[in-house]
Amino acid sequence: MIVSTAPGHVIARIRRASGPNPEGSKLGEKERLHLIYMVGAMHQAGLLRLPEVEGDLRLAIRTALTGRGMTADQVADVFHRYRYTGNVVAVVNAIAVHPDLRDNDYLD
Repeated sequence: MIVSTAPGHVIARIRRASGPNPEGSKLGEKERLHLIYMVGAMHQAGLLRLPEVEGDLRLAIRTALTGRGMTADQVADVFHRYRYTGNVVAVVNAIAVHPDLRDNDYLD
């Protein structure tokens, strides 16, 4: 399961601001919200534009997604495509419906 350190009230705000899971999402609702929080933190730190900077957050995201079937190159490609848009929800939605991402096999 993809989780972050986001407090519950922050996840609730993200839920209201980000809208519903995209159709065909392979992420559970809570997973998507935690991933938005983590990618948002990367964006705030300017790390989406700096793919060569490896950090704990980038590693945690890549590890979670490769554990669900995406390759490290596919994860990097999604971040690369959206690195200048600043649209964190679009990044996460692209990941959520990625054809190689496997559905979770547990309840959200």
